[in-house]
Amino acid sequence: MRCLGIECTVTVIVGIECTVTVIVPLSRTALELGSERVTNIVALGALVAQTGVCDRELLEQAVRAETPRGFLDLNMDALEAGYSIGRRADTAVAAVAAVAGNGD
Repeated sequence: MRCLGIECTVTVIVGIECTVTVIVPLSRTALELGSERVTNIVALGALVAQTGVCDRELLEQAVRAETPRGFLDLNMDALEAGYSIGRRADTAVAAVAAVAGNGD
């Protein structure tokens, strides 16, 4: 099942459980940005968007501080793309759960 461009696999055991597996296009997104080497930054952005494990502004500051000047724009684009993927994945999970009747 595709929802908002995110692959979702749903496993439902009626009345017991609904498990949603979300497959996010990390490497493909990095390649579309110009370099598979920023897959880690795309993943970091998606993780932060999904979990809120740290403050987005602090993460952006850290990436700016630690990225060589020649790669700064690419890394910041990768981080933003990751945030976008994470937000879309969150919406996709909610939509799939609602369709499956779980509502979580």
